[in-house]
Amino acid sequence: MNIKKGDRFVHISGDKCFISQVTKTTIRISYVNSVNTTQIWDRNEFIEACKTSVFIPFIMPKVTRENMVMHLVEYQLNIVGKHLSCIEEDGWYNIHTMTSQEHELLKWYAIPLIRKVYKCAKARAEETFKWFNFQYGLRIKEKTTENE
Repeated sequence: MNIKKGDRFVHISGDKCFISQVTKTTIRISYVNSVNTTQIWDRNEFIEACKTSVFIPFIMPKVTRENMVMHLVEYQLNIVGKHLSCIEEDGWYNIHTMTSQEHELLKWYAIPLIRKVYKCAKARAEETFKWFNFQYGLRIKEKTTENE
């Protein structure tokens, strides 16, 4: 099972969660329903829990032209370990930051998705992603041990 940052799951209790951090041995899960609730799991134990249906992959609704922006904003926030409710704060785009690696992950996900949904060339998708990033993208700031 290939687990990556930003993957969404539903816990057997009904709570929605997403993967906020992945290392070789551990996985950090952030719950959407609770404020700042996270769990750290051993990677192998989490994979076993998925096989026994403790965590069920959450299938997102089909991405269309109408919901593309909200989908990418949500995906971006999930990558940095936040959830969509944090956009209710004023200036949320100035408060939260992402690393250049996280930005590359977003770009790697978004450009093929834009190409697929809008049926356009790669250059046009890259230009569209630049506009999305300009409008809704989080600032890129390398995290240090002090602010993480």
